[in-house]
Amino acid sequence: MATSHPAKARRADFEAGRLRFLDAADQVYMEHGYAGATIRAISDQAGTSLARLNRHWSGKRHLFEDVFGRHFDAIHAMQAKGLDQVEQSGIAGGELVGAVVQVFFAPAYAAFGQAEEPARRVYCRAMVDTAPEARAIVEALVSPMRDRLVALLRRALPALGEQDLFMVLSAISGAYVYPQLFGQGLADSMGLDFAALDWGAGAGQLGALFQK
Repeated sequence: MATSHPAKARRADFEAGRLRFLDAADQVYMEHGYAGATIRAISDQAGTSLARLNRHWSGKRHLFEDVFGRHFDAIHAMQAKGLDQVEQSGIAGGELVGAVVQVFFAPAYAAFGQAEEPARRVYCRAMVDTAPEARAIVEALVSPMRDRLVALLRRALPALGEQDLFMVLSAISGAYVYPQLFGQGLADSMGLDFAALDWGAGAGQLGALFQK
């Protein structure tokens, strides 16, 4: 039994090092985007060696699959839970549209000012990152949730043509990402206190807007 303690300590140290690199990658990514987030810059931010980073990941893409994945998976799990409840409710038409939009927005909007906020900001920046490798990682992560959202809105809006549905989905995506990346500037220009905005109510207001 005594020999298990050093092994447990090594595992704990290994996992702590992994999390330190992931947190450092979040910070470097938010400052520089995917193209500028070098492995060396991330290891420097983590305060450790490049060799230690290479113990966890084979390269930059492998690392960012985990960096993005931990945030996307958490958000998508919350969205999926909300969408499950909406589907089980049996509502339809405009009411279904409003409910789908509200539960889609709520996980991100609820994070403003909370400990989870940096994760949502990484998520939203990744959604608009133009680096080809970042786009490939994001596409693999978002496609199941995106396909589910499209299917639900098709069901709710059967008379809507595909181009009109595309525009609705584009508006939803823009309203989802824009406030998290650029909302502070917009709030400042309007004389609003960004930190004091009621984001829980905001998700409901957007749901009601799209319901119409």
